[in-house]
Amino acid sequence: MRRWTWTPAALGVCLAVSALKVSLARALPPAAAGGGAHKGAGSAAGRLAAPKATDDLIRPRLPFAQAYGVTPAGLEKSLGASTLRREVVAAVMAQAHAARIADIEENPRLDAAMTMLAESLRGDELPALDVLDFLLESYGVVGPSPHLVISRASGTPPPGPDEASAELRRSITDQLAAVLKDSGRKDIGVGIATTDKGVLLIVAVQNQLMRMSPFPRVLRSKNGKVGLEVKLLGTERKPEALVTTPEGRTHPLELAAAEKSGPLSFRTAVGCDAGRGRYQLELMARNPKSGNVVLANLPFFCDVAPPTSLPRSTVTNRALTSDPRAAEERLAALVNEDRRRAGLPALELDAGWSAVARAHSREMAERNVVAHTSPVTGTAVDRAKKAGLSSQELLENLASATSPEEVESGLMASPGHRQNILDPGVKRMGIGVAIRPPSAGGATLFVTQLFAAP
Repeated sequence: MRRWTWTPAALGVCLAVSALKVSLARALPPAAAGGGAHKGAGSAAGRLAAPKATDDLIRPRLPFAQAYGVTPAGLEKSLGASTLRREVVAAVMAQAHAARIADIEENPRLDAAMTMLAESLRGDELPALDVLDFLLESYGVVGPSPHLVISRASGTPPPGPDEASAELRRSITDQLAAVLKDSGRKDIGVGIATTDKGVLLIVAVQNQLMRMSPFPRVLRSKNGKVGLEVKLLGTERKPEALVTTPEGRTHPLELAAAEKSGPLSFRTAVGCDAGRGRYQLELMARNPKSGNVVLANLPFFCDVAPPTSLPRSTVTNRALTSDPRAAEERLAALVNEDRRRAGLPALELDAGWSAVARAHSREMAERNVVAHTSPVTGTAVDRAKKAGLSSQELLENLASATSPEEVESGLMASPGHRQNILDPGVKRMGIGVAIRPPSAGGATLFVTQLFAAP
């Protein structure tokens, strides 16, 4: 007799981040500055070895992208069209349409990233942010970090894809309902891996807040700057762009309206201004309800090839915790460690600012959302004033992830968050962590970082 189990994992195992910079001297908060997290050239037609359980490297095997937003030649053929994949896609589409989401489509680049993500996981592992970002950038996926819904079918003997199909589809229904709750444009990707224990299914749902012209993953300094045009699709306005250079410095890019494409479009130019190495480009805008949001966070490489593999050691040594105070102390230590590396003085962990941060993190955990603006407490400025705190300038980083290390590495990989953490003018910080039980869905840690100057 077969005994199979279907285990749905938590939503949002990826990192969600958002950054804000405001002045407390003003009666009304000004537009936010800062951003969020995501993130040659490998041959577009090359094939790499499939990930193996004994490997120390995560080595994807499908054709890599040469440009963001462009599907590599042969990628869809390499993915194939299994019966389970078709059935899962049809089920997700039907559920989305029932939720009155009209603009949703399958993205083959997201399919590739999820397929390789499923093949990279061992046992009951959940995806690490580093692996997710590496795969998204390798296949040219554009947009904010996607929501992931994961389900496993296992047993003795282990079921195959056809046998597991119906239960796998049923097991993801409730989780998808929490993701498909707004009517904005969405892309979906499906990854399936068959293991010696059964079948692993990963469904990614990614909000698409903009359309971007194709942008190369590798730039050549001799060719000068590359133009980039973006069109906003939702209610976001006041776009901004930041770049972090190979030596770790962050600076804004000048934006101009793209008149021919209408008022919601803007353009900029990106180049190898600081020489060879890895750069990080972040595009962001302000949402009228939730505050600053990430449109995309994309690494690009100047005169060097992007990586084609990722060491497992970078993602396995993460300290999970069930103690929010211990997580706060660890995050404070990581912030000061990053500041020390940048030649900046350590920040004092302030009890008053931490209390404000902690209250906001608790609310985010209860609502299972990462947002600067709360329907209950307002903005960071409002929360600080209510607590009787004052500062010439207030910077706020928000995140949700599975460990303090994953939170801090994700924040430092985002130009906007990195700029806040390494601001030379701030003197004090407040850090608040709330933990959402895994059974409730969502990421484990909800984090608020506040930086006050002076």
